[in-house]
Amino acid sequence: MMEITIRFTGLLRSLAGLASMEVALDEGSTLRAALLALREEVRLRFAAQVIEPLLAGGPSLALLLHNRAHLPGTDCLERRLAEGDVIAFVMPMAGG
Repeated sequence: MMEITIRFTGLLRSLAGLASMEVALDEGSTLRAALLALREEVRLRFAAQVIEPLLAGGPSLALLLHNRAHLPGTDCLERRLAEGDVIAFVMPMAGG
């Protein structure tokens, strides 16, 4: 087993119902597996507005970061995770 940290920033903290959590996964698990495990632990609205769209390959309310690097596209869901990795959900920012 390995443990990863999941963090929620800004308004996503309220939507998820927590600021961070630790998730235990099997060695070699993917980001998809982490999202599937996470959707059972967060509020239903977060799962519906953030996790489900990510799993379906559509637009989501949040951006995903893996160890501080942005994860674009649906191919990222097959990325293997390792002990101590940090996944963060952040709100997209607009500006110019």
